[in-house]
Amino acid sequence: MINIIVAVAQNGVIGNKGKLPWNLKLDMARFKKLTMGNVVIFGKNTFQEIRQPLIGRENIVLSTYLQNIDGAKVFDNLEKAIEYAKTSGKEIFICGGESVYKEAINFADRLYITHIHSNFDGDRHFPAIPKEYECVSSQDIQDTGVSTTFCVYKR
Repeated sequence: MINIIVAVAQNGVIGNKGKLPWNLKLDMARFKKLTMGNVVIFGKNTFQEIRQPLIGRENIVLSTYLQNIDGAKVFDNLEKAIEYAKTSGKEIFICGGESVYKEAINFADRLYITHIHSNFDGDRHFPAIPKEYECVSSQDIQDTGVSTTFCVYKR
C-alpha cells in the first residue's frame, strides 16, 4: 500500500523556507502512529529538514547527489525507491516534499491529509487532490489552537 501523508493549509501551503509553518502536536502524533514500523520516503530537502532518520521506521531518501546516509537507504528516483520499499512487505508512506508529492499523487492508494483551516505563508504547496480520491473518513480536531480535520482519502 502506497500512502501519502501531509498537513496542508487552507491555501495549499505545506512548507516555508525549509520548515513547517506550524507546530501541531496532534498532527505530529498521528504522523508517528501511522508511520511507525513502516517505510517512509522523503525528498532530500525534507530529510535535511528533519536532520536524521526517523526511529522505528525504514527511511528512504531521494537524492541524486547524496550517496550514503547512516540509517537510511538512498535512491535517485521515486520509482526505484518504491520498488525497493515494496520488498519490505510494509506500508509505504510518502512524506514530502512538494515535488515528491506531485509525482506520487498520481498513483498513491491512500492520502492521509491533515487539512488546516487557516492560511499560512509558504513557498511549498501540495498539489490539487485528483477527483478519483474520495474522503472515506474525517475527524475534526482542535490542534494547538488551530482548527484541523484529519481525512483519509482512497482511490
